[in-house]
Amino acid sequence: MEPQIANISLGSSRRFKLKTRNRKDTPPKEIENVEPILGSGCLVIMKYGTNANYVHGVMLDPKYSPENFRINMTFRNYTYDSIEKELPAAEF
Repeated sequence: MEPQIANISLGSSRRFKLKTRNRKDTPPKEIENVEPILGSGCLVIMKYGTNANYVHGVMLDPKYSPENFRINMTFRNYTYDSIEKELPAAEF
């Protein structure tokens, strides 16, 4: 099962693009695009199935200079399958 993903955007605003994924195993459908602007402090939560059904990313914007930086913090919630549960724990 793919993880749920939470992204927190900090700093300069950027355009976030979410587009329906074209898949060969499903009938053709109209492409849906969503392009909100993520400002500082915005939280995007992508639930189960988002990565399988959509392509996403933060678009580069040439009008921003290096002084207008952006930081993205990504959190993922993974579940482990039976094989991973049998692996020994890492020791540090």
